Amino acid sequence: MQFFPERCCNSFPGPAEALARIGWRLIVSGQYLARIDVAAGRVRLMEPTAFDVSGGADPSSWRWALDFAGPSEVTTVRGIRDEALARIPWAVSPASPWSGTGPLTSSTALALANVEKRLSEEASSVSALVLPVPPAGAEAEGQSTSPASKLAADIAGAKGRPTIVETTSTGFGEGRMAAPAGDYAQRRIGFTPPETIAPLRAAIEEAVYAACGIPPALGTSEVASGQGMREAWRRYVHGSVTPMLRRIETEMRAKLDAPDLQLSAEPLHGADHAGRARAVAQYVASGFSPPEALDLAGVLP
Repeated sequence: MQFFPERCCNSFPGPAEALARIGWRLIVSGQYLARIDVAAGRVRLMEPTAFDVSGGADPSSWRWALDFAGPSEVTTVRGIRDEALARIPWAVSPASPWSGTGPLTSSTALALANVEKRLSEEASSVSALVLPVPPAGAEAEGQSTSPASKLAADIAGAKGRPTIVETTSTGFGEGRMAAPAGDYAQRRIGFTPPETIAPLRAAIEEAVYAACGIPPALGTSEVASGQGMREAWRRYVHGSVTPMLRRIETEMRAKLDAPDLQLSAEPLHGADHAGRARAVAQYVASGFSPPEALDLAGVLP
C-alpha cells in the first residue's frame, strides 16, 4: 500500500483507504504493523499476515520475523529491527509491549459474539408450517385411503386455489371428542429467538461502540436530533479521531524521518462549522485577536 509519492515528501496525504486500513487493524488486532519499504524513490508500508518477535526488554534488541502472503507462496523476512517498522498500538500492556491490545479483546466483545452466534443458530433452524392430522395409516370405514393421504394430495394440487376438504369437526370418524379445536389450524415452527436477545444485543453493541471511541448515537438505529448527532460527531472527531491521528503522525515522523509530516481531521469538521464560528466570535468578543480565536477554536487561519 503506497502512502507517500516521494521519499522527501513532508506531508501525509492520508488517502481514505490507507487510514481506514490502519483504523481497521487497530480495532480488530489492537495494533497496526507494517514494514517500511523503499523502492524507486517511493515509500510503501507492507502489512504482514503474521509475525514473530524475539529479544529482551529493550526495544532496540527486538528482532522481527514477518510473513508476507502471495497467491502461491509465503515469503518470510527475518531479522527486522524495530526502527524499520511502522508500529501503532491501540493500547499497550506492560506484560507484552511488543503487541498492542485492542478494544475488542474485552468480555463485552465476547458477549456480543455469543449473542450473534445464538441468533445465527436460531436463524439456521428448520422452518416449516405444521398441520396436525390423524395418523397416515388410520383409514375411515368405507375409505380406501387415509384422511391424511387424501388431505396431502388435495393440498399439493391446490396451488393457491380454493379446495374443498373434509371437515375435522367429526374427528375423522372418531367423534367430536377426537376433533381438533379448529379446522386445519396450522402451526409454524422455526426462528423464534428469546425476547431478551434483541435488547441485549443492542446494549452490548453500544458498549462495543463506546469501547472503540465511537459515540453510540452514531452507530445505533436510534433517531437522534440534529443537534445531538452533531454533538456526537464533534466528540468523535475531537475525542477519538484527532488523538489517534496524532499518534499515527508521531510514529510516521520518527520512522520516516519526516518531521514536518502532518495529519489533519479538518475535512471531518464540516458538521461543526456553525458551532466553531460562534466560538470564534465569542473569543474575539472576549478580547482575543482573530488569529488567536481561530487557533483556540481549532479553525485553520
